[in-house]
Amino acid sequence: VASTQTLVDDFEGGILDDWSFLQGNAVAEDSIIVSGAHAVRLYKPSIDGEDAQSLIVHRTFSGSNGNYRVYCRADGMYSDIHFLFQYLDGANYYAVACNPLDTDNPTLKLYKVVDGNTEDLVQVVPTFGLDEWFVLEVRRGCAGEIQVLINDQTMINEVDMDLMDQGTIALGAWEESTYFDSLSFTTNPCETITEEEAVVCSGRGYEYHGQILFESGVYRDTLTSVNGFDSIVELTLSIEPHYLVTAYDTICAPEVYLFGNDTIRSSGRYTTSLMTQFGCDSIVELRLLVLGGDTTFVDSLVCEGEGVYFNGMDRYEEGIYFDTLISAEGCMNMVALRLQLVQPALELGPDQTVCFDKLGSIELSVPGFDSVEWSDGNTNPTVQIMEPGAYNVTGFLGSCQTSGSIIIFDECIPEKELSTYYMPNAFSPDGDLQNDIFKPIFIEQPNSFRMRIFNRWGGLLFETDSPEQGWDGTVDGRRMDTGVYMYVLEVDGQVNGGSVTIVGST
Repeated sequence: VASTQTLVDDFEGGILDDWSFLQGNAVAEDSIIVSGAHAVRLYKPSIDGEDAQSLIVHRTFSGSNGNYRVYCRADGMYSDIHFLFQYLDGANYYAVACNPLDTDNPTLKLYKVVDGNTEDLVQVVPTFGLDEWFVLEVRRGCAGEIQVLINDQTMINEVDMDLMDQGTIALGAWEESTYFDSLSFTTNPCETITEEEAVVCSGRGYEYHGQILFESGVYRDTLTSVNGFDSIVELTLSIEPHYLVTAYDTICAPEVYLFGNDTIRSSGRYTTSLMTQFGCDSIVELRLLVLGGDTTFVDSLVCEGEGVYFNGMDRYEEGIYFDTLISAEGCMNMVALRLQLVQPALELGPDQTVCFDKLGSIELSVPGFDSVEWSDGNTNPTVQIMEPGAYNVTGFLGSCQTSGSIIIFDECIPEKELSTYYMPNAFSPDGDLQNDIFKPIFIEQPNSFRMRIFNRWGGLLFETDSPEQGWDGTVDGRRMDTGVYMYVLEVDGQVNGGSVTIVGST
């Protein structure tokens, strides 16, 4: 199979019919060229504005492995050059960003976009400057190799196989004028000469072409034939894990239990090692219960919600559960499970509204636990609260834990505002009838009133002309997320604004 060079576009015709314009602007250029009569220039209408990117995609080209070659040039300090290859769609492609020296962000970078996620692969310092043509060459190998050359000098070597399908080519630019000329592609045919499969035990590793592999996956290596073309050897490697299997069984004395090479006559936990078909050791644990004809009481103390598996089902309620077993010899044994659930209670009470200017602080206490931890890391069971906010605490009792929370609001009316009104800075529209509505607190009813609520992007969420009507934290019946919202208040011709925080919203 011979390599074939294809001239993708020399732009000599002065038209761009083979290209789709996805963004920005592109025209045939006849004043700044490498050779011939035309190059292509990508640009945006003006420096200001949101749409600073230009992108064109070739309509018919399709390729993957081979050498891409194109002349590039940038003429502005904000110019960015982007060459995209194996372009499947806007969410899947490889690209080289060429930002010359003397620009605002000089760099030569290889990156990829897979399923819409961008990842930088390699980034180096560029060797080319503004207002000069340079040759960008990208060599894509059969086993995922990517080599980037500038003016025939190798700048980047990388291996990546996330995208191996054929795709088209795209040319991109940012801000100021960027030029491309004489775009060509040379195919580099690949031939898979063999496929190998191997299975090894976890932790042992597998030697493959000079490297030791420890993870399952598909690995490729490139071989060069006598005629200079690459071929691929593909290995599918499976790592066989070491299994840990737990088995439960019950027998009636004087029965014995054969487990591996052991004969077991008493209750307990036993382990043995078995060999899988791939020669990997696995551990089997036996939990054996030997019944002697009497009722055996088993006490189990667990946290509420954990439950115990007994007599074929999970038990989540307190009580005594019985299981009767009859062996093949007619031996009857009874097991009684006495299950007790532990759920320590933690209660901080309902949300509170206090005046910290008068009280100074309030006390919160959670007694009866082995240890506690508040949301700020404090481990004292009793704390002094000196400012409004949401407070969370977790109590630990044995292996059980439970949590509680409370929201403290500051409803002090500053003395200087006693003749007007007071605006709370937070509320909790959670339906507990405590601080569910946000509205001003008036000492004297105003003659005129208007209140508007906005989100952080300036969108109007609520509006009222009634001092008695407040905002319940919803829009069209949908509760807003916890966060900060803005308000504008017009009272008797005076306009004021501020922010309010929704806390504890679900």
